[in-house]
Amino acid sequence: MVLAALLSGMGGCGNDDQGTNTGDGLGGTAKHGADLGEAVGEQTTLPPSTSTTGPALPVRTLPIRSVAVPAEAPVGNDFCGNPTTFGAANLFDGVVDTAWRMAGDATGEELTITLDGSHDIREVGLVPGYAKVDTCDGSDRFPQNRRVLKVTWLFDDGTTVSQDLRDASEMQSVGVTATSSTIRMRIEAVTEPGGRDFTAVSELGVRGN
Repeated sequence: MVLAALLSGMGGCGNDDQGTNTGDGLGGTAKHGADLGEAVGEQTTLPPSTSTTGPALPVRTLPIRSVAVPAEAPVGNDFCGNPTTFGAANLFDGVVDTAWRMAGDATGEELTITLDGSHDIREVGLVPGYAKVDTCDGSDRFPQNRRVLKVTWLFDDGTTVSQDLRDASEMQSVGVTATSSTIRMRIEAVTEPGGRDFTAVSELGVRGN
């Protein structure tokens, strides 16, 4: 259970993120990504507010205080040799081309999101892989790492929601009606590695009131 993030970019070359001790830098503007409001399949419409008095509260992006993760990959280097971290803080830094990453197949592992208090949750989502293009050599990191294909969201009030994900480097969300101050995301399935045996998630998002 840890937090982290950071980087820079420079010309020249270095070693690409190979093995367990190397990675990719955080350089340039994210190529991939979309707003949390972009839902999967038929889950486009958010559930109505459960409030019975007064007008419905507006749905907004809720602040994430912390995310507890099962493990973190070591600091690596991008193709230019710039250091890259893969800590939990990358999951809620608002930058899609940074990522949390752990070695191997993360099926069965859980991430725990802590909010700033109890909220009515209306939507949750994630970018299910490492949504970065290395500015030093143009490599697309998304297909090189394992991507998440299915998750289960678990809430304090007992609500559970299953979400199937497209193999696409964009925010994918699902509607929910729950009340919670913490949210667990259990990884149910991931792809095979595309050359780097790490499971990655670039960003998490929670909306509600």
